[in-house]
Amino acid sequence: MRTRHLAAALAAVVLLAGCGDQPSPVTNDAAATAASTDTGPADPAAGTDTRTAGPAAGADTDAGDPATTAPAASGVEAPGPPDPCLLTKTEMSRLAGVEIVATDTDESSQEVAVCAYHFHSTDGPAILLQYHRGGAAMINNPLFKGTEKVSGLGTPAEWFDGQAGLHVAVGDGDALEVMLGVSSVKLRGGDLKGLAVDIAKLALTRLAG
Repeated sequence: MRTRHLAAALAAVVLLAGCGDQPSPVTNDAAATAASTDTGPADPAAGTDTRTAGPAAGADTDAGDPATTAPAASGVEAPGPPDPCLLTKTEMSRLAGVEIVATDTDESSQEVAVCAYHFHSTDGPAILLQYHRGGAAMINNPLFKGTEKVSGLGTPAEWFDGQAGLHVAVGDGDALEVMLGVSSVKLRGGDLKGLAVDIAKLALTRLAG
């Protein structure tokens, strides 16, 4: 489905993975050097060997230094996006002025979850409602042309006329996206931006609980 590919192309997210500093070998090398140095008895009469007097004799000074200990990995994955089917088929039908006959979801990504509201047939054209982790970076981005700021949603939003798509900031840097596509050109008499705004208003209400 061309509209689904278009929506997926917009969902570019870079995952950064970090790891802690590894223990520095400098301290151990210094201890090994000190341990191999034979200074001889301090007093021949007393018979004391100074090689066993100090911590340098084989002591590992890294053991109690938290600064040189690598942190253990937590192994906990970030939560995926919420269920994007925020409107019922009846609600979407009422807003779009066309019967929604089926819905399906795609939540295979940890960044983007898509709900397709199909009209005309179960595998026909669809209105896409998707939740995009990190997607707010697309709003007010100078790299994107042909955009129009949209007010009245209580949060930054932008309309992409060439793609018939509305991007709305939500959560901590995420975005809610309504993608209508060229197949929706006749919906609600061609008022696609107005339709997208009304869909987003209801979806935002559901996300807010």
